[in-house]
Amino acid sequence: MKRVLVAMSGGLDSAVACLLLRQQGYEVYGITLKIYDSDDHPLGMPGKQVGGESEIEDAREVADKLGVPLHIVDVRSAFSHTVITPFVEAYMAGRTPHPCVRCNKSIKWEVLLQKADQLKCTHIATGHYAQIAQENGRFFVRKGVDPLKEQSYMLWQLEQKALRRTLFPLGTMRKEEVRQIALAHGLARVAKKRESFAICFIPRGDYRAYLKGKVADVVNRYRHGNFVDKEGRFLGHHNGYMFFTIGQHKGLPSMNYRAYVHEIRPQTNEVVIGPREGIFFSQLLLNELNSMKYESLPEDGELSVNLQYHCPGHSARFQQMDEGRGLLLFHNPIPASAPGQSAVCYWGDDLLGGGTILAQKR
Repeated sequence: MKRVLVAMSGGLDSAVACLLLRQQGYEVYGITLKIYDSDDHPLGMPGKQVGGESEIEDAREVADKLGVPLHIVDVRSAFSHTVITPFVEAYMAGRTPHPCVRCNKSIKWEVLLQKADQLKCTHIATGHYAQIAQENGRFFVRKGVDPLKEQSYMLWQLEQKALRRTLFPLGTMRKEEVRQIALAHGLARVAKKRESFAICFIPRGDYRAYLKGKVADVVNRYRHGNFVDKEGRFLGHHNGYMFFTIGQHKGLPSMNYRAYVHEIRPQTNEVVIGPREGIFFSQLLLNELNSMKYESLPEDGELSVNLQYHCPGHSARFQQMDEGRGLLLFHNPIPASAPGQSAVCYWGDDLLGGGTILAQKR
């Protein structure tokens, strides 16, 4: 019998993934990652956060009910060094990081594959609403059929060694179908469990409060920063450049126009603001490129580029550059996307790959 290792959170999607894979003839094992960094608790992290004790207990309860052997793996140290530290460093460098994308590749899939090898599992699986497809010997992610839950955007960094062993049992289903399956199998509590959409290690989604607890004396060191216009004229004070992101319009000085963040200058603790037309760009410079469907991102066709989760794509062409970098050239100017965020490229429903935004160009 084929074996599969399923990432279990104690929630609806991973529980139903186990049920479906068992119906498909797999011998199912479960894994739950203990991921929170222990020194985050004084900052107010509730126990129900991902990787917290409450979630682990929920996963155990579901695994027991389904008869699935569950393995708990403590990855707190790796998570702290691989996800939390770069997250803090990015904000301190004036960037806006995307920790869930980094975690998927460098923590979740790495640990799942290692544990799968130990258990002699041929595949791993998660409850993501996405699909795995294969053409010409290459594996790639395809959008899930439920437009409200589709999660391919978060998976663009996955490489071939991970994709060829990955299963997404929920990719062809809608959320309500998944809920009904759980109810039919006596998992009423799981079916009604509230979903979490926040970054798992950020209490209540407040990254500013998180940075204040992580960076020594950050408030006192940066409290007298300046808002300036593009000519450098003083427009007001702020409490730290790291609490702002490109394109932000809330928390800015009152002007005779609606102001937006144009630029962040960590070296001088300045935040450049101006009118909305100043945040539009026609090019994005990318690094950390990853190509899925082809050996490299195609340069001979129009791409649909998603710059945010669940947002419409923008039409662009891709141009390969040196040193693993690339350039996206958009047909129409687009609102600014912050350095550190993801640019994910599609043809139709097929995820071609993507990159991390390094800089914007007009």
